[in-house]
Amino acid sequence: MLRSDRAPERILRHVEPIGFSDPATTIEVMCRYVQVFADADWQVLARVPDRCGRPAVVSRVSVHTEQPVSLPPVGDDELLLMRVEGFGKSLGESVLGLLWKPHPRSATLDDGSGQVIAASLAPLPALVAAGGTADYPGDYKLALRTSTLTFHMTTQGVTSPLRSLDRALTVEFLRVPVSRPGADPAAGR
Repeated sequence: MLRSDRAPERILRHVEPIGFSDPATTIEVMCRYVQVFADADWQVLARVPDRCGRPAVVSRVSVHTEQPVSLPPVGDDELLLMRVEGFGKSLGESVLGLLWKPHPRSATLDDGSGQVIAASLAPLPALVAAGGTADYPGDYKLALRTSTLTFHMTTQGVTSPLRSLDRALTVEFLRVPVSRPGADPAAGR
């Protein structure tokens, strides 16, 4: 919807973290909207021509769940996206999914807070970091505030105690150049 000609010209957004809840929409908002007004509780975003360039792979890291992954540095006018292979549903889990929910997946940030990741969203590129001018200012930042991520997957704990699952993961980081700041300098705070 946000890529189409019918996309809204303005978005009114409340201060709230987004995390990995809808990675495709988060990237579209970041690339196609700039802040034109903000106060303590609300932000107004205006549609602009796409301000993001082509993603380029920066690095690929092989890790296991429960191992921290360091994020590559990001320039002031860049976004850092992440795609995780091996974190989606396995064939066995898909079969079990006929009876049970998928295994819970999450990522822990530097500060110990967690972000839930749906199994279906794991292979999609997600915004993890943004340079100072690429992101929105203040409390309206869309990117995560962390330098490492630790991925977790656990059993449901239905027929046995809850336990961590060991999965081999490949984390691919992509850098995206951004052509203009996230906030319109002529707009009010």
